[in-house]
Amino acid sequence: MTTLQFNQILPSQKMPVLAKAYAADIPNRAKAFCYPFKAAKNAGVYFFPPLDFEFKLTDQQFLLRAKTTDGEYKTVTITESCGNGENHFILLSDIAPSQSEKCLKTYRARVNKDSEVPDFIDVDNFGFYEILINVLVEEAPFGVFIQLWLGGVVTTNPGTPLWFKQATNIQMDPGYQCLDAIVDVSHWQGWLAIVLKPTRKDEWVSVDANQPVCQAVGYPGAIEQLQNIPMAQVTDKLFSAPLHWHVYDCDYGMKPGKYQRTIKKAR
Repeated sequence: MTTLQFNQILPSQKMPVLAKAYAADIPNRAKAFCYPFKAAKNAGVYFFPPLDFEFKLTDQQFLLRAKTTDGEYKTVTITESCGNGENHFILLSDIAPSQSEKCLKTYRARVNKDSEVPDFIDVDNFGFYEILINVLVEEAPFGVFIQLWLGGVVTTNPGTPLWFKQATNIQMDPGYQCLDAIVDVSHWQGWLAIVLKPTRKDEWVSVDANQPVCQAVGYPGAIEQLQNIPMAQVTDKLFSAPLHWHVYDCDYGMKPGKYQRTIKKAR
């Protein structure tokens, strides 16, 4: 029996749900007669965004914005002059400064217990787990992508990779496509993020933190159980794993990529 365990790192992150337990509106004909439709909809686990946000794609620019706690907007604007591969972030501190301060205080207390923090990390000033959205611009004709953190660390049974994909059959036209990815989380120890590709132009598209943004299914084994661990109960090892993976490792950015190197070594 395959169990997916979600270890919450962002305390406000909505926990994932088993797809079969999620109440979604589907066409009456499918509900009554189409078992294949329902089987696809009910497979695996649905994940949620860490925040509400909106984006708009035109021929001239890409705009992404999230409302702050004071009612204003944090906006990212990308034009044709933005170079490929540049990063454009929305941070927790951009939209909820007081929540960010509270989280950082908690994070730093946990990080300070880690004897392996490298000397180049200033724990009291480093922005741990602050990046919620990272907008990427790729070479033509691919354009803009939205990388979205899902607010936690995932584990499964050894040898059970996860297939991340569009949330099947519950949002027929959300205005974006979640790109497919197969991740062996026993080897991938980093932040769990997905990538969205805008599919509409010249209109604002809203992404709701209470609506599934993607679906994860076992590959090939089915996920039959879900265990959600709130941030206060996450082990220090799992809390720190993405920091060791991304931040503490000076060789992280070496080609062809740390995950690919890890997979090749395992094989």
